Amino acid sequence: MIDALAFLSKFKSMDLPPVIHLMGEDLWIREVVRKRIIETWCGEGEISYDRLVGTQGAGELEKHFGSASLFATRNVIVLADPAVGEK
Repeated sequence: MIDALAFLSKFKSMDLPPVIHLMGEDLWIREVVRKRIIETWCGEGEISYDRLVGTQGAGELEKHFGSASLFATRNVIVLADPAVGEK
């Protein structure tokens, strides 16, 4: 987790959004990590985000990932592999 936080801090000042790809079969762990990333990046209390609906390439992303989210406040893209059986 420390490496992940250092990774986020490094990219906060960049113009292009960082892309974080969550992998693994344990959906609960991935959800905990995803929420922690949001809290770290956006600050607590700013955990709302928008789906990539209407965003260029969103359909293509959804074909390959179970979840693709664009964080409205900081433009962080988080991709997560689909759950087992949803591939």
